[in-house]
Amino acid sequence: MTQLPQQWVRRRIVNALRALGYASVVVLIQACSEVPAALDPLAEYQTRVANTLGKTPLNYQPVMVPTLPAPRELDQDIPRVSLSLLDAWRIEACPLGQLVAQRNSALGRLQSGLTRYHHDRALTHALAACQQQLAASDQALAARLQQAYQAKRATLSKQRQQALGVDPALRHALHFSDRSLANLDEDRFASAMAALETVVYFVAQEPDSAPLPIERLEQALQRLHQSAYLPELWRTLWEQKHYLQQLTPVVANIADDAGCFSKGRPARAEVLHTVFLKYFIQSAQAQLAISVAQGERAAEQLAQLQQLIVHPGYQNYVAQLRSLAADVKHLSRAHVQPWQQFFTACGYQPGA
Repeated sequence: MTQLPQQWVRRRIVNALRALGYASVVVLIQACSEVPAALDPLAEYQTRVANTLGKTPLNYQPVMVPTLPAPRELDQDIPRVSLSLLDAWRIEACPLGQLVAQRNSALGRLQSGLTRYHHDRALTHALAACQQQLAASDQALAARLQQAYQAKRATLSKQRQQALGVDPALRHALHFSDRSLANLDEDRFASAMAALETVVYFVAQEPDSAPLPIERLEQALQRLHQSAYLPELWRTLWEQKHYLQQLTPVVANIADDAGCFSKGRPARAEVLHTVFLKYFIQSAQAQLAISVAQGERAAEQLAQLQQLIVHPGYQNYVAQLRSLAADVKHLSRAHVQPWQQFFTACGYQPGA
C-alpha cells in the first residue's frame, strides 16, 4: 500500500478540524439565535443555573401569539345618510356645506378608519348647528336637516366600531411584532403612549360632541403607525410570560437540588446564590420590572379602549394585551418563591 505523505495527511486533518470548528460556530450561532432578544437575561440566568446543577439548559419553546380579528370580521353595515343636491347648495352658508363638499371630493371618499369617523362626527355636529342657524329663515330646510341629523347621529355608534376595527394605525399599534425589544426605551415608549392616549381620548368622546382638531388626531395616528415600540412591547411581555412558565421546573426544587438539606453548605449552593443575585435579581428581574411597568401603564389605556369595543373577539384580544404585564409580574414573583426556600434551607440571610 502506498504511504501518503505526512504533510498531506496533516493538511487534511487541519482542514477537517477547521471545518468542524466552522460547523460548531454555525450551530452555536443558530442555537443562540433561537432565544429572542428580550429573553437574553433570563436565558443567561437559567443556563448558569442548569450548568451549576449539571443539567442541560432549557431551550425556549415559542408560543404562537394571538391575532387581531380581520377587518372584514369587524365590518359594520352602516346606513347611508345624504342630502339632496338642492339642499346641499342651500347650506353653503353653513360650515356644513364645506364638510359635505369635502366628503364628496376624491380625497374625502378615500377616508377610512378614525379619520373618516372624525369627519362623520364633524358632519353630525355641523348638521345640528346648521339646523339651528336656518330654523328662523327656512323652516322646511331646517326640518330636513333635523331629520338628517337624527339619522346621522344614529349611525355614529356603528361608525365608531367600524373605525376601531379597520383603522390601520390603531391596528398596527395593537398587533404583536415579530420581534421583541432588545432594549426597553422610556423615550420611545412615552412617545407611543402619548399618541395612543390621544387616540383613545378621541374615540371615548361622546359621538355627537365636537371632536378634537383633525390635526391632533392625524399627528397621533401617524406616530402610532410609524412606531414599532408598542407591538414590540407586547411581544416582549408575551415571550417573558411564557419563558417564565417554562422555567418553573428548573427552580421548583432548587433547595433540594443545591443540596441544602444535607449537612453543611455545598459549594454548588454558593455558586447558585451568586447566580441568583447577579443574573436574576440584578439583570433579569431588573429588565422584567421595566417591561412590567410599561405594560401596566399601557394597560390603563387598553382598559378604556376595551370598554368601547363591542365585538367579542376584539374585546378578548385587547384583554389579552391588558393582562400581559400582570401575568409577567405574577410569574416573576412565583419564580422567586423556590429561591426563598433555598435561602432558608441554605442559611442565607434575605437579600444577602
